[in-house]
Amino acid sequence: MAHSADDGQTFAPEVAASPQPTGTCGCCGMGAFADRRGILFVLYRSATETVHRDMYLLYSNNHGATFRATDIAAWNIGACTMSLENLTAGPARRGRRWGTCTMRPSTVRRRDLDSNRDAW
Repeated sequence: MAHSADDGQTFAPEVAASPQPTGTCGCCGMGAFADRRGILFVLYRSATETVHRDMYLLYSNNHGATFRATDIAAWNIGACTMSLENLTAGPARRGRRWGTCTMRPSTVRRRDLDSNRDAW
């Protein structure tokens, strides 16, 4: 991650956003969302030891200065899944939701972050 304090005119040197060395799948997309309170969420697929393609959620309540990482969906598959991630706010008082669509194998998964149950 590289931070800019002048609307993208210049950037600080890159630093790892995740406190855990998870790796990132280069073919998969990632999603980011800031809620009404200014809390930043980043969703990405890891690539650890070739077979761990877990879904990680990064959370920052200080404008991206530091993040906490949570493994929200473990998946052991020795291939790139070519997934696309999305984050959104649910209806009022219904929490935050994430979704992923994978090309190999073809699946769609939607989960509520607050309850960790299937959503929609």
